[in-house]
Amino acid sequence: MKNDFTVLIISSVWWSAITRAALEFLESGVRVHAICPPGHSLRCIRGLDSLRGYPCVAAISTLSTIITEIRPDLIVPADDRVVGALHQVHDAADPTTQAGRACRAIIETSLGQPDCFAYARTRLRLIDALRARGIPTPAAASMATVEDVRQWCATTPGPWVLKRDRSWGGSGVVIADTVREAESSFRRLSQPVRMACALRVLLADRDIYSFMEATARQSMPVIAQAHISGMPANIMVALRWSRPFGQFCGLDKLYPVVVMPPF
Repeated sequence: MKNDFTVLIISSVWWSAITRAALEFLESGVRVHAICPPGHSLRCIRGLDSLRGYPCVAAISTLSTIITEIRPDLIVPADDRVVGALHQVHDAADPTTQAGRACRAIIETSLGQPDCFAYARTRLRLIDALRARGIPTPAAASMATVEDVRQWCATTPGPWVLKRDRSWGGSGVVIADTVREAESSFRRLSQPVRMACALRVLLADRDIYSFMEATARQSMPVIAQAHISGMPANIMVALRWSRPFGQFCGLDKLYPVVVMPPF
């Protein structure tokens, strides 16, 4: 049974979990639109209201146009690249126009308040915010030079975790067992992705989106983090109403929570 609630699912990677979410939405009678790359399992689903390709160029303007056209009640991003793009769409939307205000409102309903967007981009800022609220967090510090890495290793029990900002999906993270490995990992993480690696991703994985990002040759900050033993885990929380810190947390990231509508 169809209802009037509309969801826009956006994915820039080929992970299948979002396809299962789409099926659940459809079974609940929700109208579902999808944006995804070629070959995604979302393209095998029947019953979608519309299906479009994720843009590899001019993503911000393209997503803005689609959001304005569909006017979904909720946007569900499937990965961090999409989250970052939606943040940029929000920033670019003109609040003096009706279309711009509507676009910003949809994104805020889906991703939370704009003053929390920066937490998805900067790991250390997130850790500091959690620590300020009394939430246990691993020791962490920004690494600007190899000497910073040596001092960290000298004062923090190993193994050591090095992470590049704005990396996700398991990339940009190294667990180093020796000081030498930590130094080498820092040098690699603090430099732009090598074109040889970018070409391998393009040719082997056919991932044009990661290739386009790599061609920007942009360096990212690196942080060191104390290693926490145990099993990997993520927690997801869905709230009916948004809260100032209403978000779901992984071990090292914070994302705005999906604000669920009354079906």
